[in-house]
Formats: sequence, structure tokens, C-alpha cells
Amino acid sequence: MSYKEALQYLDSFVDFEKFLHQVNGRDFSLDALKRVLARLGNPEKKIRSIHIAGSKGKGSTSACTAEILAAGGYRVGLYTSPHLYDVRERIRILSPDRNDGQHELFTGCISTEDFADTIEAVKDALEESHEKITYFELLTAAAFVYFAENKLDCVVLETGLGGRLDATNVVESLVCAITRIDLEHTSILGDTVEKIAEEKAAIIKECCSRVVSVPQLPEARSVIIKKSDCCQVPCIWVGEDLMIEKIFHAGGKTAFTLVSKMQKYEFELVETSDYQLVNIAAAVGIVESMREYGLVVSCTDIQKGVRKFFWPARMEFISREPLVIVDGAHTAFSVERLCDTVRTRFEGQDLTLIFGACLGKDKRGMMEAFANHAKNVILTQACHERADPLGDQWIEPFLAGRGVSIYRASDVKEAVETGLSLTGLEGILLVTGSLFVAAEARAVLSKILLRKS
Repeated sequence: MSYKEALQYLDSFVDFEKFLHQVNGRDFSLDALKRVLARLGNPEKKIRSIHIAGSKGKGSTSACTAEILAAGGYRVGLYTSPHLYDVRERIRILSPDRNDGQHELFTGCISTEDFADTIEAVKDALEESHEKITYFELLTAAAFVYFAENKLDCVVLETGLGGRLDATNVVESLVCAITRIDLEHTSILGDTVEKIAEEKAAIIKECCSRVVSVPQLPEARSVIIKKSDCCQVPCIWVGEDLMIEKIFHAGGKTAFTLVSKMQKYEFELVETSDYQLVNIAAAVGIVESMREYGLVVSCTDIQKGVRKFFWPARMEFISREPLVIVDGAHTAFSVERLCDTVRTRFEGQDLTLIFGACLGKDKRGMMEAFANHAKNVILTQACHERADPLGDQWIEPFLAGRGVSIYRASDVKEAVETGLSLTGLEGILLVTGSLFVAAEARAVLSKILLRKS
């Protein structure tokens, strides 16, 4: 099977990521995937895994955890979703001796040859078993095959959706983590924070030695505590067991102190948001917990891994003149925190915002979060099946009532061009609302800014 044939085969499977707004919880089951994995020799049982769930920040936490462990001298598998530009971004191996390409956004991606081979292995198992699985389940099985064959020190797995019935939840993880839980995918996961937390906390099992959690809403926190107590798994809390102190932002850098029960760390990294520091703290808590399994990382290497950590489209500064920031925030809470951070850090500068959301998301909540911050808002949509056209009649009156100037763009390219013209050199251009919008904006901005350089 060639790489092109592997992509064509993968694309022939049902991809819930493209129409999650039409899916409900009854569409998910792990039974077929488990039978396929059994035919493959249960590769998921041959890896030592770290499992991470949450509504926001789980990708950042996963990537940071993998970078720290790699800096400590270990070969680490990293499985994340969705991808920005290339499906191979989802399946990576970070090793201490890897050469990071100067222009390579994601290092350690599975090669086209290995991708084709692992997809073909899953294809053979499917043909033998006559099972029906989804696009994400096929990719997850392929990732397990690839990671098991490479005999890694550990694997970091980001859940795709929820936790209880997510394809990644077939593993018995050594350590798990829960990032911020908010209302999301309510037709699938439940219509309250408590119900959603129950789905995500299902990655906590008796096999885990620790669960690390960021600060949570009270109803989510109580669910996590109940589940961890039931499984007799100690819970480590960012903000209590891991304290973030002395945060400084200056000269394009962010410096902060993190104090755990084991160590005091001093970090300096490329400028980022305060809420990203919470994800970094969770990653440090995960790495400290892995000491029990012989994966010991020194303070110096933890600092090195955090410095190297980069997760695109998460308060990413694309340009300084003009000031352009891209962030894939897609919940009301995350958009509010993002806008607060930008306006506080760059006080007095007018904010032009490019906004596009996915169907089924809390767009009213996100608009309420940014309406009091933005001078101009450009409404647009990504080139994706789940893109929301934002055609609701309440949107213009709602934003105009807050004194916001409203523009519409048929696509992200037009939105970026309009945004740059409105922003000038004195203002701020912020792109948010969807990771798909953020990814397209990054690509467009890179071309525009490259032409100007």
C-alpha cells in the first residue's frame, strides 16, 4: 500500500470529526475496536501510556509532557488530534537525538512509508474480522501498532472526544490527567458540566498510580474526586500541590516559578498566556508522577523540555509589527481568558478580532466573552464540514449593541486581509473561535508576512 492509497483508504471511513453536531452518544462503542486490536496482537497493551482528557488544553499538556520526557533522554510516542495540516502530525515520536528542522512545525511525525504500513496492517485485521470502525478508531489502532513496534519508553495519548467511549480509552494508563472541563459537545457528552466530567473522568482507572488535574469548576472537581477515590488513585491538583508563582511577561518572554511537593522550578519560555502555564504545570506533575515507573527527569531537563515546548495556534504570536495573535480557543471560558490576557498585556491598543466557530459550539457565550473587548469583529468560517456560517439574525444586533463594528468575510483569507487593513501597525489582530479557523489563518498570514519580509 502506498501513502496515497493509505490516505484514500482512511478517508473511506466514517469521520465523526466532520459532523460531530449530528452525532449523539449512542453512536459510540469500543467493542469493535477492541476486537480489531485483539487481531493485531493487542498493541495497546505493549506500550506504557499516559492518558490525558479535558475540554481545553489537553493537546498542549500532552505535547509539553512528551517534550519534557524527551528532554530527559526518553523516546516518547505522542498521539494528538485533530491535525492542522497533515494527518501524520497526529502520530509522532519525540526522541532526545531527533533533529528539529528549522521550518518544521511538527517534528518526529510518522513517515509516509510507516504510515502506509500501519494503515495496511489495520486494513488486514479489518478484512479478517469484518468489523466496522471509524476514521479515528482506525488511526488510533494504527498509532498503537506503530508505537508498539518502536518499543518506546512511554506514549502520551490525548483523547479525541470525551473519555469513556473514546478510542484511546482501551489502554490501561500508568498516569492520567484531566485538563479544564467546560460545556462542549453537549449532544454527545451531556448537557451539564457534571455529566461531561463523568465522561472525561472515565479515563481514571485502578491501573493508574496518579491523576493530575488543573483547577476545575466545582461540579467537575467533585466528579474527579469521586472517581479517583473510587479507583483509589491519588489526585494531584494544579493550584494546590503544584503552585504557579511570580509570573513575568516582558521582551517577548514569559518567566514563572512552579513549586511542587518535590521541587522548585524556574522557567523562561517564549511569551505565552497565563492559562498555558496551568497546562505546563500539569505536564510537570505528570512527569514527576512517572518517577514511580523509572522515568526520572532532572530539574534541568524539565526546564529544557518546557523551553522547547511549542504548540501552534495557542496564543501564538505570528507577527509583532503588526501584532497578530492566533489561538484556537473554542469555549466561552477560553475565549474570555484569551481576550482578558490580550487586553491586559497590550493595554490601550485597539483589538480587531477574526471569529469563526464550529457547528454545535457555544457561539453566543464566546461572543459575550469578546464583545466588550473588541473594536472590530470580522465574522468568517473555515473551509470545513463543521464550520458554522454564523447566519443567526441575533448576531449583528448583539454585537452592534456593544459598540462593535461588524464585518463579514466569505473565507478566512478574506478575513485576514480585512483584519490586517483594519489593524494597521498600532492595533492588535486576534484570530480565534475554532482550531480550523486558526490553522487556515496561520497559513494565510505566513504567506502574506513572508511576501512583506
